[in-house]
Amino acid sequence: MLFFNNTSVDPYYNLALEATLLERKTEEIIFILWQNDNTVVVGRNQNTYQEINQLNCFSDNVKVVRRISGGGAVYHDLGNLNFSFILNANDDEAKTYEVILKPIVKVLNNIGVSAIFSGKNDIIVNGQKVSGNAQHRQGNRLLHHGTLIFNMNLELIGKYLNVDELKINAKKIQSVTARVANIKDFVSPDITIEIFKELLVAEVSKTLEKIQLTESELRQIEILRNEKFITDKWNFQEKEAFDYSNKAYLENKGLIEANLNIQDSKIIKAKFYGDFLGSQGTAEIEDLLKGLEYKISTIQEVLNEEIIKKVFGENFTKSEIIELLFK
Repeated sequence: MLFFNNTSVDPYYNLALEATLLERKTEEIIFILWQNDNTVVVGRNQNTYQEINQLNCFSDNVKVVRRISGGGAVYHDLGNLNFSFILNANDDEAKTYEVILKPIVKVLNNIGVSAIFSGKNDIIVNGQKVSGNAQHRQGNRLLHHGTLIFNMNLELIGKYLNVDELKINAKKIQSVTARVANIKDFVSPDITIEIFKELLVAEVSKTLEKIQLTESELRQIEILRNEKFITDKWNFQEKEAFDYSNKAYLENKGLIEANLNIQDSKIIKAKFYGDFLGSQGTAEIEDLLKGLEYKISTIQEVLNEEIIKKVFGENFTKSEIIELLFK
C-alpha cells in the first residue's frame, strides 16, 4: 500500500492532488491523509448557489470548492481530518462503503468510541455523524474519501451551509448541527488529532510505502489546481432557469432535483442536482435525455437500470426517476 501524508491545507491543491493520484498507473491501494482550512466542499452534482450561504462565506473568506465525487456539501476546518483510498474498483476491498471503512471504524473502537457504519455512507456514534463518505469511479480505479470530524467548530456548519427543508423534515432534525458530533468528545483528552492520524496509519496497513510525487505529477497538480479546482466555472457553474423543476428527498438515497427545458414537446436540456452517491457525474443521463420526446413511454424505453445506478446510486430505481421527471 502507498501512503501520502499531505500537509497542504489548500483545498484547491488537495483536490488536484487526489485527481492526479487517481490517474497514477498502479495496481496498489493509495491512502492519503489531508486537511482543508476554512472551506466548504460541495458535491459534484450539487447546485452551489443553493448549498452555501454566499454572504457568510464571502465575509469570512471561506473557500468554496467542488469535488469530483457525489454526496452533500460539508464544511472543513483544521479540526476535521480527511482520508482518501484509491484502489481497483473490482477488488474485494472496494465492494461496499462498509468494507472500505472497516479499518477506520476499528481505530475508533480501539480508542473507546462506539462507532458503527450507518445508512449509505456514514459512521455514527450514539446516533450522531462523525464521518461522511463519497466515491468516484474513473476507469478501473475507485476514489473513496471521507471526513473524520475530530474537533471542529460545529456551529460554523450552520453558518456557511444551507440545508434543504425537505431533508431536515425527512430526518426530523432541527438543524444540520444537531446530527453531527466531534470524535474528541468521546475519547481520552490526551488523544490529539496528530495521535489519531498515527493510529489510522498504523491500522490501515502494516507496510506503507511513502509516495514520492514525480515532476510530471507535480506539474499536473498545479495545472488542475489553477485551471479547474479554483475556477468559478467548476465550482459554481451556470445559474440557469428551467421550464420544469421537481425535487424529492428519498430516504436512505438522498436529495435529488430534476430540471428540464422543453421545446416543441422535446427535451432540449436536462440537469440533475442532488447529494446522491452515484459513482460518476450526471452528464451521461443528461445527454441521453436530450432530444427525446417529453413523454413517459419514450423515456421509460430509453432509461435503463444500469445507467441509473451509475449516476444516482445502487438503490435508485427507474420508476423513481420517471416519477421525478413527470410528477
